[in-house]
Amino acid sequence: MSASTAKTVPLVILAAGRGQRLGSLTAALPKCLIDVEGRSLLVRQLEAAARVPGLGPVVLVTGFARDVVMSRCGRGVVECHNPRWAVANNIVSLAAAAGAGWLDGGFALFNSDVLFHPGILDRLLAFPRPCALAVDDRRSLGDEEMKVVADPDGRIRAIAKTLDPAASRGEYIGLAKFGPQGAAAVKRALGDLIEAGRTGDWYEAAFQSVFERLPVFACSTEGLPWTEVDTPADLEEARGLAARVEAVHA
Repeated sequence: MSASTAKTVPLVILAAGRGQRLGSLTAALPKCLIDVEGRSLLVRQLEAAARVPGLGPVVLVTGFARDVVMSRCGRGVVECHNPRWAVANNIVSLAAAAGAGWLDGGFALFNSDVLFHPGILDRLLAFPRPCALAVDDRRSLGDEEMKVVADPDGRIRAIAKTLDPAASRGEYIGLAKFGPQGAAAVKRALGDLIEAGRTGDWYEAAFQSVFERLPVFACSTEGLPWTEVDTPADLEEARGLAARVEAVHA
């Protein structure tokens, strides 16, 4: 899977959550629609994806305020609704996309609350391994980050917020790609976990199962700017970074 491929690769964007830690800012709008210096996080992601030949269709997994979200997307975005968004974690959102067939044959994945430099997406899609996660291997790690442990060659062995920061390679930033074999393994892992009642898990629990079956690698962000927006402080950081991560760039 590369940025120049003629083959179409579905892009699944998980946008079902509300973002309660942002308080009144998400009373009526989910955090993916919060304005960041003139454009929402979601619009910025759609612009970044539109630059890449062969990346699409865009499949938006909706939940909270689904009608408002879809009205901001423009044409060409497909909705996959997660009716359980309020009572389960995002593993159910990814499973909804899997159940609708959007993971079949390979896919790319965004968390909708991430502001990122488009160069990160370019690097991920051009990465020479079919299955990879975008990983920031330069910033310091704490308890909140979704950390990864990897071999010296970059093969990921573990992913969780509970991993030891000192033993971790970096932070998974919420962008990933899986080729056909990896996509089938993700789909199978999602089904197994949900059948076991683990609807409160992050979808990264399914990735952990995949690591045990086939190789998935860390693709470094190489210091390009990005941020995840969960809190008001994160939002301020995103607004400060916006000029550095414009989706339309030379």
